[in-house]
This record gives sequence, structure tokens and C-alpha cells, in this order.
Amino acid sequence: MRGLNNAPPWTGFASVYAALSLFFAAYAAFETRRYPIGTTHLCSLYLCLLLLLALYLAPGFPVSRSWLTKRLHGVRGALVCTAIFLLPYLIYATGTGDFRLMAFSKLLALAALPFGLFGATRVRHPRQMNWQDALVLLWMVVPVLAGQIGGIWNVPVNLDFMVRLFLVGVGSWSFLILRGVADSGYEFRLSPGMLRDTLGDASGNLGAFMIIGLPLGFALHFIAWNPHWRGGLAFAPTSSRFSSLWPSRKSCCFAVCCKICSKVHWARATPRRR
Repeated sequence: MRGLNNAPPWTGFASVYAALSLFFAAYAAFETRRYPIGTTHLCSLYLCLLLLLALYLAPGFPVSRSWLTKRLHGVRGALVCTAIFLLPYLIYATGTGDFRLMAFSKLLALAALPFGLFGATRVRHPRQMNWQDALVLLWMVVPVLAGQIGGIWNVPVNLDFMVRLFLVGVGSWSFLILRGVADSGYEFRLSPGMLRDTLGDASGNLGAFMIIGLPLGFALHFIAWNPHWRGGLAFAPTSSRFSSLWPSRKSCCFAVCCKICSKVHWARATPRRR
């Protein structure tokens, strides 16, 4: 264990990135049976995903975050960050032929304002919420709540998770690299009790979700039993089903359920989070 803790600085980032890359490669091989696509389409999608994963992970590790912070700052850094985050979509569009000006404009707007604002202005109180922080948070949250992030990655189907990777990456790069939020990120270490603690937290979170989330999900008809699924139980959360409950007491109960589950998760995870 001690030898792994003293591994080179980039080992943590490289290990997590390699593991996720292999996982998504295996998952892609499985999904291509359902959605057959050409080799060029598949390669461009996978390269796009790999780049989004790298952008997603980079600010969370001290070594990569420090390396980026030293090189990306000011207006020039904002322009470089914007160009980097548009590259995955351009790779996707080149390989699939699915370039859409509206989709590209959405990504450009989502990335340009946070990067440009933090690159061009300096926050007055680094350890407090500033007007720049509030504006960037609203800029990134409102399109999600308004349902305006769909229709960007559409081959072979709407790949909603790609947009979410993009948004989380933009947010983390904006706050952790260009703005410079202190004492944040993750540091992966191995210790004898870490596996026990991790399994304990995961079991506790899963148990809390099953106790709270499943009964309320069935009661609110947000999840349902699917007799045609081989295992018997399937979850079918749909936005239309949820929107049909709005405004009603059921939606309020669902919001409370989500809040309780999130509180349980954060209460257990916070001690190991920096």
C-alpha cells in the first residue's frame, strides 16, 4: 500500500482515465449491437467521449489541476479553454456528418461566458460567493432546467450524457482553474481501511436509497414494475411522467424525496471529500 501511495503524481489521473476508457469501450461494443453504426462513426464518437472524459477528470486531481492553472489564465486562457471544449463536438461532427449550427452555438455559449467572465475579471472575495459565481451558476443551470441541452449529440441516438459531461467539465474548469477555488478536488490514496470505508459508505447509500427512494418512487409512479424485463424489476423514470404531476402535491413529495436522498449521500461522503 505504501508503495502505491508514493507512486508518480500522474498515476492517479492516468489510472482512473484508463479504467473509464476501457469501461466505455466495452459498453460501446455492447451498445453497437442495439444501434449498429459504421466504423468511422464509432471511432469519432469514442474519441469525442475520451476527450470529454479527460476534460471532466482533469480539474479533480491536484497534479493536473496545478499544471493547467499555471498555463491557463486571463483572456488568453479563456479563449484556449473555449477552443478545447469545442473540439469534442467538432470531432464528433466530422466523423458522423451531424454538424448542426444551433448545437454548436449552444456549446459555444455555454463555454464562452463562464470562461470569458473568469478570464477577464477577477473575483473580489476568493473564498466567498461573488456576482461572477452567481451569474455563471445561473448560466449553466437555467438551460438544463429549461430543457435546452438536447439535440446536440444525436448519433446514433440522443446522447444526453455527453452534454452533461460537457457542462460539468466547463463548470469545473471555470471555477477550479480560471477562477481558482482553493482547497477543492480529490486526492486518491490507498490505505488498509479505505476499502472497508468505501464499501461501507456505498452499502449505506444504497440501503438508504432502497429504504427511502424505492417506496416513494412506486407511490409516486415515478418507477414501475416491468413484467417483460428478464429480471422482473425495471425503472422507468421519464420527464413526461414527472411533468404530468406538476404542479401537484406528488411533485412536492418527489422533491422532498430527492432532497432526503441527496442529504444522506452528502452526509456520508463529505468527510472524505476535499
